[in-house]
Amino acid sequence: MRSSQATRRPSAPAWRTQPSIPAERDLPETGRRIGDYELIQNLGRGAFAEVFLCRELGRDEVYAAKRVNKARVYADSDIRKRIRSIKRINSEIEAMRALEHPAVCALHAAFHTSRFVYLVMERGGADLYDTLSEKAERFTSNVVLGLAKRIASALKHCCERGVVHRDLKPENILVDGRDLDEGRDVRVKICDFARC
Repeated sequence: MRSSQATRRPSAPAWRTQPSIPAERDLPETGRRIGDYELIQNLGRGAFAEVFLCRELGRDEVYAAKRVNKARVYADSDIRKRIRSIKRINSEIEAMRALEHPAVCALHAAFHTSRFVYLVMERGGADLYDTLSEKAERFTSNVVLGLAKRIASALKHCCERGVVHRDLKPENILVDGRDLDEGRDVRVKICDFARC
């Protein structure tokens, strides 16, 4: 016969009961070094993430690394909001893996540390909003038409791959201001697929 005090199983840790964030691998983090990558400079921050300039050790190429803070994602007491945030990270990784277009930021790698999820992607220029503010006189009708064509081509590619951006705005379109200064076709990259 069992005693009146039933033995209880310890509850699973929170990270085991939450939907997971897909990444290629889990890496150790020491200071500004994460696995084979080094964070160089902070480029900006949002509610859950920061973006850094980074480089892969042993290579000269630089990337942008979006660092999502797991504690902020898991901190919401409303489980529905927490799951929605995790789904957004999952969707962003899956969308970027599905897309391959010259006007879409390419995902180079995705991985975990104990505290963060990193999305290492192709580096773009400054966002269109800031570039328009600083160099409005350089946006001739030909420049604007060229940008519109490249953005439309990227959006068509997204649709063909089943991806809807849902947050397309000047802050999520990166342009290379040097192209404007030198009179070349302006390179454009659509980024931030967290709401797709």
